[in-house]
Amino acid sequence: MASNTELWMAKLRKHPSAVELKEKEENPSVARTSSPGINYLFGKNGGILGGYTAMIYGPPKCLKYDTVIINPKTNGLLSLKEAYDTKLDEVFSYNETTKMVEIKKVSDWIDSGIKPIIQTTLKTGRVIESTPEHLFLTESGWKPMETILPGESIAVAENVRPEATVQFVTITARQYIGEHQCYDLTVPGNSNFIANNIVAHNSGKSLFSLAFAGQLHKDDPEAIVLHFDTEFRETIPTWAKVFGIDMNRIISLSTNDPKEIFDYIQTDINAMLQEGAPIKMIIIDSLEMINYPKEGNAESTTNHVIGDASAYLKRAMKAILPIIRRNKIYTILCQHVRANMDPNMAKYKPFTIPGGFALKHSVEYWMLAQKIEAKDTKVFDSEKKDGSGNPIQTGHSIRVKMEENSMGPQNRSVEVALSYKDGIVNQHIEIAELATNMGIVERPNNLTYQFDGLKWKGFDNFALAIKEDPELQKKLIDKIKEVELT
Repeated sequence: MASNTELWMAKLRKHPSAVELKEKEENPSVARTSSPGINYLFGKNGGILGGYTAMIYGPPKCLKYDTVIINPKTNGLLSLKEAYDTKLDEVFSYNETTKMVEIKKVSDWIDSGIKPIIQTTLKTGRVIESTPEHLFLTESGWKPMETILPGESIAVAENVRPEATVQFVTITARQYIGEHQCYDLTVPGNSNFIANNIVAHNSGKSLFSLAFAGQLHKDDPEAIVLHFDTEFRETIPTWAKVFGIDMNRIISLSTNDPKEIFDYIQTDINAMLQEGAPIKMIIIDSLEMINYPKEGNAESTTNHVIGDASAYLKRAMKAILPIIRRNKIYTILCQHVRANMDPNMAKYKPFTIPGGFALKHSVEYWMLAQKIEAKDTKVFDSEKKDGSGNPIQTGHSIRVKMEENSMGPQNRSVEVALSYKDGIVNQHIEIAELATNMGIVERPNNLTYQFDGLKWKGFDNFALAIKEDPELQKKLIDKIKEVELT
C-alpha cells in the first residue's frame, strides 16, 4: 500500500510543468572546441552543457564613420562609411616585418553601430577618432588608444603608397566627443589598415563560436547549427573549412530584425524541434547589432535609445529559454563590450556589456576574448617567406578568460593560438602548460619534466613530445579531466 507521502507526490507529478527528476548524468551532452585550454575553462564538464548558454564577448575596436582611407586602385579618398557601403576589397596596410606599407585584401567589413568616441590630436595636427579600446601602433607595440597618454607617439604614414615607411608622431591632446556611428574591417595577416594616415588595428571577433560549431559537427554527424548573422558579414564560407564546419549542416541567416531571430526561434524552430529536427546549436552574432524595436522605429540613425537592448533582451531570452533548456540546445551569444566611462569603476572593470544585467539569469558562461598584441604570440609559416625573406604571419594568439561561470569554476584564463588556415593550433603547448600548472607533471628541478616514467629536459622538449605522441597526449588529457573531477 502506498504511503501518504507517495500518494501526494503522485498527485503533484500530474502538473503539466512537473519535471521528472533524475540522477545527474555521468556523461552529459557537451559542446567543446579542439582546444584543451578552452575546454579547461569550463571545469569538469569540459564545455557548454546542453541546454545552457555561453556569452563570448570582446572589446569593440572601430573608427568613426567619416574617418578617411585611400582606395589603392584609384588613390581616391573615401570615408569609412563609403568604403563600407561599396565593400572596398583592398586597403593600404602596414607590414610590421618589412616595416613598409603594402596593399592587402579586406576579408570583412563590419558595421559596429553607435559607439563612444575619443578624438586624438597629433603634434602635426592630424586627428583620429576612434573607440577608446581601438589599438594603435606605438614604439613599444600595439596599445588601446585610451592607454596611450599625451606625450607618447603612434605610427603615421605621411606618404600612403606601397613600400612607404612610417614615423612615430607625438599625441598632444585627447577629448571625448560623444557617441557616433562606427565601422571596422578585417585584414588577414597584417591585422591593420591605414586610416587618416595613421596605422590602426582591425577587428577579430566571433571565431570561437565557429570553433564550437565545427567541433560539434565532428562529434555529432547529424547536428544542425543555426547561425544568426546580425552584422551581415557572411563569414561562414571563409571559416568553414578552417574549423571543420559542415556547410550542409549550418544555416546562416543574415538579419538584424529581432522578430526574425527570437520570434522565429519561439515559433518555427520550436515546431521543427517537436518534429525531431536535430538542431543542436544556436549562435547569435552579435547582440549589439540587433535593430531593437525602439531603434527600428526611430526616424534617424542618430536617435540612439538608451536601455532599449536590455529591456528587449530580457523579454526575448525569457521567451526562448524553455526551448533551449527542453531541447538541450547549445546557445552562444556574441557581444561587443564598451569602455566603462566611469573612471573609478574602470580601474576594476574596464568594460561593460550592453544588456549584460538583463542576461544575468539567462547566461551561464561569460567568456572574455582578447587578441594578444605581442611579437612572440604571433603564428608564422616558416616555409613561406615574404619579399624580404621573412616568415609570413598566418595567425595570432587570443587570451580567453572565464569571467563568470554558474556551472563551474570562474576566473580561469588561457592563451590559444589561432591559425588563419588551420583554426586552433598548438594544442600540445596548451596540454603541456595545463599538465604543468595542475601539478600532473613532476618537476624535480627547474629544467626537468617527468610523467608516467618518462623524462624531458626543458618545456619545449616536453611540449614537442606531446605533439609527436598521440598516446601521451591522451594520457595527459585524461589526467587533466581526472584532476578536475576530484
